[in-house]
Amino acid sequence: MLGKALLSGDIEETPGLIKHIDHCLVCRSCEKSCPSEVQFGEFMDGLRHHLSQAKSPQHDFANILVNQEKRRALNKKLWLGQRSGALSIGKVFLGNTDTRLINSLPKVERFQELDDNYPANGTEHATVMLFTGCNSELLGNSLVVNAIQLLNQLGVSVIIPKQQACCGGLSRHHGDVETANALETKNIHAFGQNSTIPIVTLASGCGASLLDYKALTSRVTDINHFIVAFLKSHHASFKPLHKKVMLHTPCSMKNVMRQDSAVKTLLEMIPDLEINPITSQQGCCGAAGTYMYEHPDNADALREPIINEIQNTAPDTIVTTNIGCAMHIQAGLKKSGIKTNLIHPIELLIEATK
Repeated sequence: MLGKALLSGDIEETPGLIKHIDHCLVCRSCEKSCPSEVQFGEFMDGLRHHLSQAKSPQHDFANILVNQEKRRALNKKLWLGQRSGALSIGKVFLGNTDTRLINSLPKVERFQELDDNYPANGTEHATVMLFTGCNSELLGNSLVVNAIQLLNQLGVSVIIPKQQACCGGLSRHHGDVETANALETKNIHAFGQNSTIPIVTLASGCGASLLDYKALTSRVTDINHFIVAFLKSHHASFKPLHKKVMLHTPCSMKNVMRQDSAVKTLLEMIPDLEINPITSQQGCCGAAGTYMYEHPDNADALREPIINEIQNTAPDTIVTTNIGCAMHIQAGLKKSGIKTNLIHPIELLIEATK
């Protein structure tokens, strides 16, 4: 109601009102439960665009992600910084970015160029186009390589459109509609408006953003959901893994993509794997794009029950489908001295096929 009144001119912008709107996580849980199916995410993006001159500029990290040249240059610096120990002394490579971002970084790997096509091993049963995401160029693309390997082993050929760009989600959520629209146009061109080939995403945050592209909506699917559907008509077997796993479900997966059940279904195909969904999570984990850097106290409070449950359960591995959530939870684990491994569910499947 406040946003509607502001846009209609019934009330004026004030620092308090802007702060109130800026604290929204855009988790879109209200959108999922709304009986009138109000597109709250779209409304909130428009509202933040309206306020973009009054609110704080988007985080340095968001500005880096939308620029391929900056991503690849920083990838080398982060890789060298982690190995030399330079990152541990503070803001060495990230300019004005605070140490929260440094603490949330996973192990950074050198980015490797990918081919355009990866044919299926043996008989081809399907073809997909893979959205690799901008973080693969910033943090390293071992997850992308593993996803390609897994899909190829299942008999799925993979196409990597070279002209694809950042999904633009962080820019749009910060009110930078111009940058977000430019990235959307580039991705629509890269993946083709008239193609029927599925577009598979690895990070549910990226998938949620691509679903908002009207030209691509019907083709976008999370990789876990794609594989579950694929295995209904194609057999695959996985070797046993004697591990206790905790499953984190991002808001982007359950509220926007709404394909969260596929992850648990897929992991249940691995024999001897003990799966424990995180039950303390009532809403967002606090990552919410760059919210975890801009509103650290709120973000940490939202994360705390999750970290406590992980500590009490003592799993061998934690899995999540979104890079932002993974980084935020990883920072919490480091802060609490918990050394549990945190990975994407696809990496467990790869381990179960070797």
